[in-house]
Parts: sequence; structure tokens; C-alpha cells
Amino acid sequence: MGNADQKSRRNRIIGLIVMCIDILILSRQAYLLYAYNFTDRLFLFMYPYWVLLTNAALLCAGIVLSIRLLRGRIKLRPFLFLTILIWVIVALLLL
Repeated sequence: MGNADQKSRRNRIIGLIVMCIDILILSRQAYLLYAYNFTDRLFLFMYPYWVLLTNAALLCAGIVLSIRLLRGRIKLRPFLFLTILIWVIVALLLL
């Protein structure tokens, strides 16, 4: 019983950490989209809209994966693989 509790607690901690990171990155993407359209700021470099929207969609998928991990519907190993894959794609799009 103790081993299952440790796995559940570990999954909960990892899921919450990943969800917080995804929400922070998603909020940055949403802020950039807002700032590009509704402010009078002049940007030296602007990401294309498709990059911002693709990143937002991928990060929403990451949040859904985190929720699935918290509820126990996905195991830790596939969750980590998919999360790292999403983060690598987002990082490559932002280069």
C-alpha cells in the first residue's frame, strides 16, 4: 500500500509542476498575442501568429496530459515522453 501511495504522490507532484510550467508559458504566449494586437508598442521582433497559436495548442495539450496524470489515466513514462516532446517542439518554434 505504501508503494502505491508514493507513486500517486510522485505523480501528483510531477503533474502539478508540469502544469504550472505549461500555464506560465501559455500565459506568455497569450500576452504576446494580446500585445501584438491591442497595444501601441513597437516590437523589434514579432513571432508569427501561427507560432503563437501552435504553441498555445501544444501547451493546452500538455495541460490536458497533466490532468490525465493527476487522475491516474496515464502512466508516468508516457507522460514524461510526451511532455518533453511538446516542450522541445515549443522551444524549436520559439528559436
